[in-house]
Amino acid sequence: MGWILFKRALRDLKAGWTRYTALALLIVFSIFIVVSLMGAAITVIDYTEIRDGELSREDGEFSVFVPLRPEELNKITCRGVSIEKMFYADYALNDEQILRVFKVRENINKISLIEGCLPSNDREAVIERRFAEVNDVKTGGKVKIGDREFTITGIGATPDYNTVYRKITDTVVDSSSFGLIFVTPEAYDDLYANGSPVASEEYYYAYLLNGVMSDEELKSILEDNHFDVDDVDDEYFREYWDRMTGRKDELLEGIDELKDGAEELADGAEELRDGIGEFHDGMEELHDAVPDLTDGIKALDDGAASLDKGVRAYTNGVSSAASGASSLADGASSLASGASSLSSGASQYASGVNEFAGTVSAMTQSEDPYVAGVASQLEEPASGLASGFAQIQSGASGVSSGAASLRDGASQLSGGLKTLNNNSSSLRSGASALHDGTSELRDGVSEFTDGIDELYDGSVEIKDGSSDLAEGARDLADGVKEFSDEANDLIDEVFNIETSNLLIFLDHDENPRIDSAADDVQINLSASIIFGVLLVMLFAYVISVFIVHMIDQESAVIGALYSMGVKRRTLILSYVGVPVIVSFIAGVAGTLIAVLTPIGIPAQLADTLGYFSMPDLEIEVTPFLLIYGLVIPPVTALIVNVLVIRKRLMKTPLALLRNEKKAVRGKELKIRGLKFINMFRIRQMIREKRAGLTVILGMFMSLLVALMALNTYVYCNKVKQYYVDQTKFEYMYNYKYPTEEVPEGGYEAVAEGLKKEIFGYTFDVTLMGITEDNPFFNTGDLPENDTDVVLSSAVANKYKLSVGDVFNLSDKNGDRLYAFRVAGIFDFSASLMVFMDIDRCRDLFGEDDEYFNVVFSDHELDIDSGRLYSVMSKKDIEKSAGIYVDMMGPMVITMSVASSVIFVVVMYLMVKMMIDRSSFNISLVKIFGFRGREVRKMYLDGNFYIVVAGALISIPLCKMIMDYIYPRYLVSNVGVGIDPTYTPEMYAAIFAVIIALYLVINLVLTRRIKKIVPAEVLKNRE
Repeated sequence: MGWILFKRALRDLKAGWTRYTALALLIVFSIFIVVSLMGAAITVIDYTEIRDGELSREDGEFSVFVPLRPEELNKITCRGVSIEKMFYADYALNDEQILRVFKVRENINKISLIEGCLPSNDREAVIERRFAEVNDVKTGGKVKIGDREFTITGIGATPDYNTVYRKITDTVVDSSSFGLIFVTPEAYDDLYANGSPVASEEYYYAYLLNGVMSDEELKSILEDNHFDVDDVDDEYFREYWDRMTGRKDELLEGIDELKDGAEELADGAEELRDGIGEFHDGMEELHDAVPDLTDGIKALDDGAASLDKGVRAYTNGVSSAASGASSLADGASSLASGASSLSSGASQYASGVNEFAGTVSAMTQSEDPYVAGVASQLEEPASGLASGFAQIQSGASGVSSGAASLRDGASQLSGGLKTLNNNSSSLRSGASALHDGTSELRDGVSEFTDGIDELYDGSVEIKDGSSDLAEGARDLADGVKEFSDEANDLIDEVFNIETSNLLIFLDHDENPRIDSAADDVQINLSASIIFGVLLVMLFAYVISVFIVHMIDQESAVIGALYSMGVKRRTLILSYVGVPVIVSFIAGVAGTLIAVLTPIGIPAQLADTLGYFSMPDLEIEVTPFLLIYGLVIPPVTALIVNVLVIRKRLMKTPLALLRNEKKAVRGKELKIRGLKFINMFRIRQMIREKRAGLTVILGMFMSLLVALMALNTYVYCNKVKQYYVDQTKFEYMYNYKYPTEEVPEGGYEAVAEGLKKEIFGYTFDVTLMGITEDNPFFNTGDLPENDTDVVLSSAVANKYKLSVGDVFNLSDKNGDRLYAFRVAGIFDFSASLMVFMDIDRCRDLFGEDDEYFNVVFSDHELDIDSGRLYSVMSKKDIEKSAGIYVDMMGPMVITMSVASSVIFVVVMYLMVKMMIDRSSFNISLVKIFGFRGREVRKMYLDGNFYIVVAGALISIPLCKMIMDYIYPRYLVSNVGVGIDPTYTPEMYAAIFAVIIALYLVINLVLTRRIKKIVPAEVLKNRE
C-alpha cells in the first residue's frame, strides 16, 4: 500500500506541477534572499573579527600636538602597552584628489595585501584598495606626489581605515577623491621635507592595551604630558601663540593698572577721611560757640528793647521840656521848682543818653552787618544828643547859679527844645526799627543754631562714612592685590608654555573608521532575520491553505482508503511527502543559488566591498545558514501538513467519502436591490475568506519588503538632492590657527563638536554659532540666550525633536552635558548641526569676543593651508551626495523584485486555488448558460476588491511599521537625518503597481476558467 500511495503522490505532483512550481519558486526566492543577506553579513562580521586579530587592529588611537618624547613613550610601554606611530600628511594629486601618506606599519594596524607586495625602496608604495579600484590604479602603475613619483607595488587595506573617511566627522566616503598610500619611512620623511602637504603633519599613535590597563588609565597618563612651545616649528602656530601670549601681557598690564588704581583709591580715601576729620573738628568748635552767640544776640535784643523804651521816655521828656520852657518865661516864681525838676530830669536824661550812646557805640562792633549798619547811623546823633545833654546839664547848673541868666537861657532852651522835639520822632522810629531788627536777628540765630546742629550731626556721619570708606578702600586695595596674585597665577596657568599635549583620544568603539563594515552589515543581519521570519510565516500559511485545498479535493479518495483500513499515519505520510520534498528541494536550490552563484552572497559582499576598504572575503557558510536554508523549509512543510491533515482525518470515512463540508456562511446573505451577480460575488468572497486573507497577508509582507526598498531609495535620493540643494555656501574653511581678522568676503562662525547618542550609536553634532547676517543658513532670528537653539532638520529628524523639546549634548569626552531647548527648526539636511548666535556661543564656551574657527563664503578665499584643518566645497558635497544611491541601488532593485515575486506567487497560488475549489460550481453555472464574462465576474473579479481593500489597508500600515523600524534598525548607524515622507505620487504609484500585477494574474487565470468544462460536474457525483 505504501508503494501505491507513493506512486499516487507522484501522479499528484505531475498533475499539480504548476502549484508545486509556484510554491517552490516562492520558497527558492525567499531562501535565496535571506541566505544571501545573512551569509554576506555573517561573512563580513566573522571575517572582520578574524582579520582584526591577524592584523593587530588597534585598541584605540590618540593624537598629540608634538610627538611624544622618549621618556613619555617609555612611561607607557614599560607597563606593557604597545604603541606605534601613525603619523600622516595629506598631499594633493590635483585639484580634486587627496592622498594621505603613511609609513608602512610594522606591528599595529598592519596592511592586508590584496595583491602585490610591500615597498622595498623609497620609490615604491602600497595604495589603499578603494581608491585604487575607483581610480583604476593597478600594481606597477605610477602615482606622482609633489615632485616624487612612486611605483605601486601592492594594493591593500588596513583595519584602522575600514571606512576611509578623511575626517572622523565625515558621514560619506568618496574614494574617487580621497585615499591612502603607504611608503617607506625614509620616503615619508623625504617627501614631507621637500613636498608641499595641504596641511601640517598630524601626529597620531595607535595602541594595544594587551590587557595591562584600561583606556581611561592610558588617557589619564597622556593628559599629564605637556609640550613646550619651543618644540613647535609651525609658523602659523607660533603666530597664533604669540597673539595669545600678547593677550596675556595685556591682561597682566590691565591687572597691574587695576592694582595701582585700587592703591591710589585707598590713599585718596584716607586723605578724604583726614580732611573730613578736620572739618568735623571745626564744626564741633562752631557748634560749641553757637550758645554764646545765642546769648549775645539775646542780650542785644534786650538792650534794643530797653533802648526803645528809653527813647520813648526821652521823647516824652522832650515834649515836657518844651512845655516847661514855654512856661519858664511866665514866671520867675516857678524857676526854682522848674530848675529843680529840670536838674533832676537832666540827670536822668543824661544817664539815659549816655547809656544810649554806649549801646549804639557797642552795636557798631556787632558781627551782624545789619545791626552794625543801623548803629553806625545812630552813632552821630547819639553823640550830638550827649553833647546837648551836656549843655542842658550846664544850663541846669546855670539856672542854679543865677536867675540873671534864666531869661536868656530860657529863651535859648525854648528854641532848642522845640528843635529837639521836632527830631525826637526820628529817634523814636530808629529805636523801634532797631528793636524789630534785633528780634528778627534773634529768630534768625535760632534757625542758624538748628542748622548748625544738623550740620554737626551730618559731619559726624560724614566722618564715620569717610572712615568706613577709607577702610573699604584699603580692603579693596588688599583684595585687588590678592586678586592680582591669583590672577597672575591663573593667567600663567592658562597661558603656560608647558600645556597639554593630548588633542584627540579615541578607543576603537568610538572610531567611525574601524569595523564600520561589520556594524553596517549587523543591521543587514537583523533585517534579514526579521525578513526570514516573515517569509517562513508566509509560506507556512500558504502551505496550510494549499494542503487544506488538496485534502478537500482528495476527500473521497481519503475516505475510501480509510475504509479499506489504511492507517492514518500512512495517509499522513503519503500526503506530507510531496510538499516536504518540494520544500526541501526548493530550500536546497535557494541555498545553493545564494552560496554558489554570483547573484547571491557574492553580490551582497560586492556592495560591502564597493564602499568599505577591506581585504578579499571568503564566503563563510555557517551551520545557522544551512539550518535556515535546508532544514526550516521541509520542517515547516512537515509540521503544517501534519497538523492540517490530522485535523481533516478526524472525520468519519463516510463523511470523507461524501466530501461533506462545513456549511459556509454567506449563503443566507441578502442585500435588497443588489443584482444577482454582485450578490453572488460577495458570497463567493465570504466563502473564500481564508484564501482572501492569505492574499492580503502576502500583499502585506511583500509590501513590507517593497517599502523597505522604497524607504532606502527615498533616503538615498533625498540625501543626494538635499545635500546639494540645501548647501548654500561654496566653501567652508575649518581653522586650526584662526587669524585675528575674518578674511574679506567670508562670514565667521564658531563650531564646537558635541555628541549625542541614539539607538546605541553616538554621532557628532556640530554646535554652530553664526552671525545674524550669515546668508547661507536660513535660521530666522536666533535666540538671544545660550539655552535656546535652532535645529537643522537633520538633527530634528534623527533625534525626533520638535519645537519646545529639551535635549542634551555632551562634549567629546563625555565629561560635560549641555542642555538646550528647541526654539526652531529649518530645512538643512546636509549635516547634523545646531545653531545659535555667535556671541552666545562664544560666551557658552568661554571664548573672547572676536574668536572664530570656521569661515563660510560664496567664493574661494585666499587662506594659507597651514592654518586650516580642512576645506569643504560644494563640489565635494555634490560628488559625495550620490554615493548612497550608487551603493544601495542594487539592494533596492533586489528587494523590489523580491517583493513583486512574492506578491505575484502568493496571489497566483491563492486565486488559482479558489478557482480549483470552485471548479464544480463554475462548471455548473456554465451548464446553466452563464457566459464566460459573467463567470469571470462571479468567481474572479471579486478578488479585485480584496486586492484594493488590502492595498488601502496595507500600504499605510506597512509605511507606519517601516517608518518605525527603518531608523531604529536599518539606518541607526548612519549619521543622516532625513524625513522619510512619501509624496502622494509615490503612494499612487505603489497602488498602481499592485493593481497592475493583479490584472496580469487575473489575465492568466481567466484562461484557467475557460478550461473548466461542464463535464466537471459529473466527477463529483456519488
